Amino acid sequence: MVTIYTKDRERFFGEVLNGKMELSEIEKQANLFWNNIPLYDNHMFLGEYVIIPDHIHGIIGSVGDCKDVSLLRQPQKLQKSTHVFHFSKIWQFICGDKIVQISINKMVQVE
Repeated sequence: MVTIYTKDRERFFGEVLNGKMELSEIEKQANLFWNNIPLYDNHMFLGEYVIIPDHIHGIIGSVGDCKDVSLLRQPQKLQKSTHVFHFSKIWQFICGDKIVQISINKMVQVE
């Protein structure tokens, strides 16, 4: 699981009003950023994610044995990828970010 905070914990993505998340226009850009993460490493896949006013929680998995998952092994690449989307003034990466590595062969679908 990875958590990506907005810079200075600004509430760029919206507000919680009456227990419901009211999303902003920037949230659409956050969705685009999130969904394009696998473009930086073809060993990765995305799991579920949730956008909160000042951060995103999400699951990033890897296919195979994780021997060459360059984006996961080099967090600075993930941070640099935000610059492609001009988010350098929005995102704030935390040193404690953790990414769960899941072998696709071990995944079980429950119906």
